[in-house]
Amino acid sequence: MPELFTAVEWQTVATHLRLTSRQSDVARLMCRGLQRKEIATELGLSSATVRMHMEALFKKLRVRDKVGVLLRVVHAERALRAETTKRPRHGQMSVLNSTSDLPT
Repeated sequence: MPELFTAVEWQTVATHLRLTSRQSDVARLMCRGLQRKEIATELGLSSATVRMHMEALFKKLRVRDKVGVLLRVVHAERALRAETTKRPRHGQMSVLNSTSDLPT
C-alpha cells in the first residue's frame, strides 16, 4: 500500500498528535498495512518493542486498533489542511496573499 502523506505531512501530523518519532514511524507503517512483525523488520526492532509502541499509540490516540490509528491520523491531517486553507476574516491579511492582492 502506498504512503498516505508526504514526509513533511507526516511530520506535521505527528507533531500535531504529539507522537514521538518512533510512534510516528510505527503509525506510518501501520497505515501502510504492515503487520507487527513486518514493522519490526522494517525498523530493525523486536516484535515486542513494536507491540509496546503500538499500545502507546492506541492509548495516546484513544483508539482500540490499527484502523483507529488510521482514522485519527487522516482526521488530523484533514483538520490541519483545513486550518491552512481558511480564508482570513475581513480586515486580516493572509500570509499567503501577495502584495498584488491589496487594494490600491
